[in-house]
Formats: sequence, structure tokens, C-alpha cells
Amino acid sequence: MNKPRAIDGSWWIHGDDKPAHCGTLSYDPEKGLRLAVKVAQSRTTDDAMIEAMTKFTKPVEVPSVVHGVDEHLKPITLFGCGPFERSVASGLDTYEIHSLAGILNFQGSSREDAKFSAACVLYTLLSQWTNRRAVPEARPEGPLLCFKVGTSDLFESELSPGIRLKIEETIFPQGSSTGFSIETSHRAWFLFSAPTSAKAIVYNYALVLLRLLCLLTGKRVFVEKITLHDHDPFAPSSGEHLQTSEFLTRNEGVAETRRDVNASQMIAPFEQISSDASSVFKRWFECRERLEPVVDLYFAIVSDRDLSIESKFLFLAQALEVYHARCGKFSRTDPPADVDKARVKAVLEAAPAEHQLWLKNQLSRPTRITLATRVTEVLNLHVNEASSLTAGIADFADKVRDGRNYYTHYPQKLLQSGKVPNGRELIRITFALKAFLEVCFLKELGIQGKPVQRILDLESSTKYFDMGVPSEPPGGPGV
Repeated sequence: MNKPRAIDGSWWIHGDDKPAHCGTLSYDPEKGLRLAVKVAQSRTTDDAMIEAMTKFTKPVEVPSVVHGVDEHLKPITLFGCGPFERSVASGLDTYEIHSLAGILNFQGSSREDAKFSAACVLYTLLSQWTNRRAVPEARPEGPLLCFKVGTSDLFESELSPGIRLKIEETIFPQGSSTGFSIETSHRAWFLFSAPTSAKAIVYNYALVLLRLLCLLTGKRVFVEKITLHDHDPFAPSSGEHLQTSEFLTRNEGVAETRRDVNASQMIAPFEQISSDASSVFKRWFECRERLEPVVDLYFAIVSDRDLSIESKFLFLAQALEVYHARCGKFSRTDPPADVDKARVKAVLEAAPAEHQLWLKNQLSRPTRITLATRVTEVLNLHVNEASSLTAGIADFADKVRDGRNYYTHYPQKLLQSGKVPNGRELIRITFALKAFLEVCFLKELGIQGKPVQRILDLESSTKYFDMGVPSEPPGGPGV
């Protein structure tokens, strides 16, 4: 998913029961998949002109799933096809069809029906994060060194019953006319006891692990490649051939991402969590179930650098609010709905009849814990880290509340009160919220010590400038 390519083949763009036509599937990670198909026609120039003039009133149906075969007759399935463009000439019609995703060496009716028992995922920075290098097994007599070349397991974790994650390490020689080296690479395997849909593999596993790697490295991580397999390649061999397919989709940013990051620049390199690595990965997938909206809101600001600082602040404030409600660490919760109804009923009965309708409208919203209270309670849960991150920001929780209220509703009265954070102060608060959420995530995973301190050090060393775009903390993925 990181290199452009072109695949020539035959395509059934009008349905499997219609004739196939020659075309080329172009893949660019920055732009996605585009299929160009040429269909021979037998018409005069005048007929072509008439067809061109009326084509907009004659819709041409293209199925959402398009099947094809490459030049070696290996099947290809494209999903989410459309929109398309059609150009008309006397002897040829050309169709250009955009597709959301495709699976090479596979034919199926949908991503949900495309089921596999194993998936191998290559990630940028995974090998840099592990920071492992090949070392000689023994030092024989003489100048030669011996390296054991091959593949081994770095660690394995059972994410849930019947679903395993394995990080595989491969040591191999790399030679050229100018030199020779021993390289180490890593890839992640997801292994399923029951066949799992390609859609679930990508969104529920591959991209969830990607987010964890972003958190641990403090950098943007991308998927390099996803291959899908019909059975577990690590299971006892039965002599069955391993059927391998490849998943393709748009992967914007992968071509320009940094790949030269050293582990010393990362938040939590492998060596600092290696003793508990399998548990850390398992906890992350458990957190994904419990804290999914929190994780989504946080990574929305990490992955989209074009968001305004006000939008990033709102996402992070909402994330902290939802974290308070979902983390399970606070006994105080929102009052039950029946309690609210009883209170409203009692107040209405005591009010004069002429005011009851107005009062009922005013009390129609159920009582909720305020945002400032939620922020304060979460800060108190991690008081040492909170003190460091909010140092120099007076009334932090109140400013988060007032900022959220203003940038959501824009009431002029609140702005005129002088309580709304803006400019450099808003940037400072936004960075503090982001760093604090990172601390919360790490502690949810059982990670403390140096990784947490690194987040605090990065935040304290950041210089803020009100220039429309905040500066990026050194070593962090930015806000």
C-alpha cells in the first residue's frame, strides 16, 4: 500500500453476466484506485456525437463490486466502485471508475463476505520501534562472525479468545555491489480461529494496532502492506498451499512519511515495555472496546493537521469528557433518568400554573455532571502529571469548560466576560489536553515511568507561538 502500480487485465464492469473488457487498474497510495476500461463500439461519427450529447440523460449502471482478472488470470475484486466517467468516440467508449478498496488474488461479492484466517501487516517504524539488531551468536576463531539468519517470534499475545497477535522478526543478509549488511525487519500477524471478514481485519485489527504504534512511538505510523491468507501459516502443516491475497486502499501520507526515526526519540520504545509487551497489546484492544470514542477523537486531531486549533481543542475537550464517563474510575455518575423526572415533577407541582409550561421547557434537559467537574476529577486522578502539564494555566478546568461552551455556541456575553481562552493560551491548553490524554492512555495500558515522563518533558520543552498554526512538540505527532 505504499507504492504506485498498474495492473492490466479484463474487467466485468457491467456485471458478471456481461462480456469482459480490457482495462488497466491504477493504484496510487495518495489517490487510491482508478480503473480505466476501454469498450469497443461500432458506430458512426454522427452516432457518437449524438451519444455524447445524450449520455447524461442515459445513466450507465456500474455495479458497486467489480470483478476482473490480471494478465496472469488471477482474480481481482474492487469494492465501493463509483463514481465513473465515460467518454464517447466513434469506435471506442472509455470508462474511468474509482474504487474505495480492492483485493488482489480474490473474487467475492463484498468485503464482509471476503473472509480470511490470517493477515500479515507491515507498518512503518515497527522495526525502528523494536530497535533490535542482529548480533553474532558466537565468535569463532579468526576474523569471521556468525549470524543466524531466519525468522523468529518477538512476542505473541492472545487479544481475545480465538484471536492472536504475533510480531515476527526476520534477520536476513542484504548485499550489493557496494556493500553487505545484516538487516532486521518486523511484521505483525493477526491469526483467527474462525475466518474473519477483510473489513473487520482492516478496521478492527490492523488500524487499531496502527494507532497503538502511533501512541508508543509518538509519531505518525502508516500501513505499508496488508496480505490476507486462507489459513494460519503457523499451524501444523497439512501440506496445503497457502493462498495469499493483497488488500489495497487509499493510504494518503505513506509516501512522504519519515522512516528514519530512532527509538530514542519515541515515547515508549519496545525495550521499555518488553517485559509486559503482550499484555500491553491485549489491553489496547480491550481499551478500544471501552474507550472507542475517546480514541477516535484523539486520533482525529493527530491524523488531520488541517483542523483549526479551535476544532482540535473541542475534540480533545470532548475526549476528556467521554474518558471520565467511560474509564470506570469514578463512582460519581450522571443521575438516573427516573431521578431527574421525579425532581422535575416535584418542582413543576410547586410552581404557579401560569409558569409551569415555561419551567417545564427550562427543565427538559436531564441533569448532568458539568464538564469542569469531569475535567477536575480526571486531573485529580493523575495529579502529579496534571500539575506539570497545567503549570502556569490558572483555572484550567474552568477554561476548558468556558472554551468548549464558546467555541460550540459562540455566545457574545461569554466572550465579553474575558473567560474564553484564545491565541497562545488556547494553543497551550490544547497541547496540555493532548499530552494529558496520552498519559491517560499509557496508564490504561499499565505503562508508567520513563514513557510518561517523556511526555511531560516534551510538553514542558515546547515553545508556543500564536501564528495560526501551533508549533509541534519535538518527537510528538503534533496537534
